[in-house]
Amino acid sequence: MVGWIILAVLAILILLVFFLPYGVDVGYADEVLRVGIKAGPLRIWLLPKKPLTEKQRLKAEAKKAKKEAPQRRPPLPRKRRSTTA
Repeated sequence: MVGWIILAVLAILILLVFFLPYGVDVGYADEVLRVGIKAGPLRIWLLPKKPLTEKQRLKAEAKKAKKEAPQRRPPLPRKRRSTTA
């Protein structure tokens, strides 16, 4: 019984992939390039990106500054070996 349910769910997913309209939208107007992808009723715009909010901008700057200046530890002092036999 469980096998039939799994088979039915897979068949429905495959049919959705085949019959769902999908594609790419590309346009150039008002000196702005617009690129988006669409799958059925869902459309995601890739370009132009939304401007970052103040909080997102500050977080990105802090992450970038942390990445650019990694903190290094000072080297450990070497231990001297005795040369006596």
